[in-house]
Amino acid sequence: MASPSGCTDAHRAALAGQPPGWSSAPGPRKSRKPLWVTLGAGGAVLVVVAIVLVITLAGRGGPGGGGSAGDAVKGYLQALARGDAEAALSYGADLPATKELLTDEVLKKQIAQWPISNIRILSDDSTGAGAAVGFAQVHVVANFGDKVSDTTLSMKKDHGSWKLPSAAIKVKPGLVGDRDAAGKTVTFFGKPVGDSTVYVFPGWIDVGTTNPYITVTAKPILLDQVSLISETWIQPTFVLSDKGRDAAKDQLAAAMAKCQKSNLLAPPGCPMSVDPYGLADGTAAWGPRISAQSNSTASIPIGWR
Repeated sequence: MASPSGCTDAHRAALAGQPPGWSSAPGPRKSRKPLWVTLGAGGAVLVVVAIVLVITLAGRGGPGGGGSAGDAVKGYLQALARGDAEAALSYGADLPATKELLTDEVLKKQIAQWPISNIRILSDDSTGAGAAVGFAQVHVVANFGDKVSDTTLSMKKDHGSWKLPSAAIKVKPGLVGDRDAAGKTVTFFGKPVGDSTVYVFPGWIDVGTTNPYITVTAKPILLDQVSLISETWIQPTFVLSDKGRDAAKDQLAAAMAKCQKSNLLAPPGCPMSVDPYGLADGTAAWGPRISAQSNSTASIPIGWR
């Protein structure tokens, strides 16, 4: 039967160089091995990537406190020890109102003075009955420089992870700061505190003052201050600096000079006076009186003689 083009099957066969009735031989079968090899290699890569991803995620433990409550406390202190402020803050359930003193820069100043080392978890009840209600106690000991901080920290579950109530310590001015003008000159890391509330990490604190005539010291703020409410008070101690002592001596000498210029029992402008009972005014002689002390120092009271 002729095809629509007018060419019979015999004609096509003759043109192809084959006898009529013969069909053309099938072409060589293509191997699928390269395809399977390619797919197999791709699958191996995916498996390797999946394994690496699982290992990475397992090693990271997520932000904050993965594992037990003791693991969270240890992770917190390790973050502090390496100067990673953001990582340390991730172990706290409550966020601080300000991070002004909770930066890597400030934290590295702290650990430069008091390195954190020898971290030990002595007890952890997060696998006991307390875990069922989401609270635990962790007994931890760590060295801050040459100081040993030994305390029990309260922990709580927050979105499935063990965390500190707060990773930063809330510091408020103490009673001295409320009553005494010197208390309002206190600085932390060069920043005035005044009546404001600040947040710091435990460890060395650069406590200073804006008054050049005094120096200030305060008790260390260590792990025992990371309590349930994470709040502590500044109780500064002030003493005169060398510059302050010199200034006080100069002012005293200037004031007593006014006394020495007069022979009255109560000289005008003089910070001292004598009870006039039994004494005649105009007979006073004001000046220093030096008395030797047993420790080879001398006190110089200035008064009437």
